[in-house]
Amino acid sequence: MKKIIYSLALIFVAISISAQNNTIKFEEGSWTEIIAKAQKENKPIFLDAYAVWCGPCKWMAANVFTNKEVAEIFNTKFINVKMDMEKGEGVKLAQRFQVQAYPTLLILNSGGKVLHRACGALKAEEFIKWAIESFDTENRFAALQTKYEHGERSSEFMLKYIEALDKACINAEKVAEEYLNSLKENALYEKDNWSIFNSHIWNSESPSFKLVAEKYSKFFDLYGDTVNEKIVNVYKRKISTAIRKKDEEAYANNMKILKSLNFPQSEKAHAALECKYYYAKNDWINYASKSVTYIEDFQIENPNELNSIAWNFYEKVNDKKMLEKAAEWSKKAVELESNYANIDTHAAVLYKLGNKKEAQKYAELALKKAKEEGQDASETEELLKKIKALK
Repeated sequence: MKKIIYSLALIFVAISISAQNNTIKFEEGSWTEIIAKAQKENKPIFLDAYAVWCGPCKWMAANVFTNKEVAEIFNTKFINVKMDMEKGEGVKLAQRFQVQAYPTLLILNSGGKVLHRACGALKAEEFIKWAIESFDTENRFAALQTKYEHGERSSEFMLKYIEALDKACINAEKVAEEYLNSLKENALYEKDNWSIFNSHIWNSESPSFKLVAEKYSKFFDLYGDTVNEKIVNVYKRKISTAIRKKDEEAYANNMKILKSLNFPQSEKAHAALECKYYYAKNDWINYASKSVTYIEDFQIENPNELNSIAWNFYEKVNDKKMLEKAAEWSKKAVELESNYANIDTHAAVLYKLGNKKEAQKYAELALKKAKEEGQDASETEELLKKIKALK
């Protein structure tokens, strides 16, 4: 099979570079007409399933579909069609092909059956590789799905199949959970199965999760700190859901479990989630207090995190001492990563503190950085007007 795929790759590369079009030629017409053309020419169909508001879709249209090598391959080997999946025939086709994210990239046989799929923006070389994979009758998406439906459950296969579901933006959590829950204990220690567990199990009531918790020492001996991180992340997700749903009981119960784990990761997660909880409750006094504790106790130096919390203080906190803390964090964020967002936040916090001279300095620097980065700085322009109006 490797020889076949390699031969196909050579065929693709050998396609005449004198092709007239340097962009993929997309067919016009109804879906019925597209199918008829594909059957007449005995070619598979490439369907670019997009939405008009989708940024990555526009990026692929501008940067990948116009790539010369991509165009030569797709114009020679496929019938190509673009379809807005939120209008006209696209709505029913989106349901038929389980389109859940944009862009979804589909290769279908001439009868309209899915052979291969992916989602998200692919670079030209990735896109070509994906097209070549569609001719691999053993490993393309449809082949993996058929093997799964026929009962294939080896760990090597399941890892490959679940990765294919991920690449296609099809939720693999249920598939992973059913598979892992069907295994005997010893099989869960296998590397491929741990990889599946680590990336796809989020239900703390799942038998496989309970087994990992029960046999923690053995899993830790095999996979080290990733076991701690996984257990903590499961509870972080549960607690975040409880906060979003305003479920006080679930929040309290799971925070208690998280704290009892006594992992370094659990202590930090517990502190961060307390901040998130008080933010969701609009309790700005406790939010400010918990944020100071979190940043200082855990020596947070992630510029994005420092910037985010400092901005929250700018918007929600009025206590001067707390705002002075925020100014320290925003300045640290600028020192770590001098981008438009971080500089703008520092200018805003300084403005709220009434520090006109420094606030103006950083607002002007933010405007300069925004221009360099191609960012919309209209809000900073308004901020600068307010700063200049300070007495």
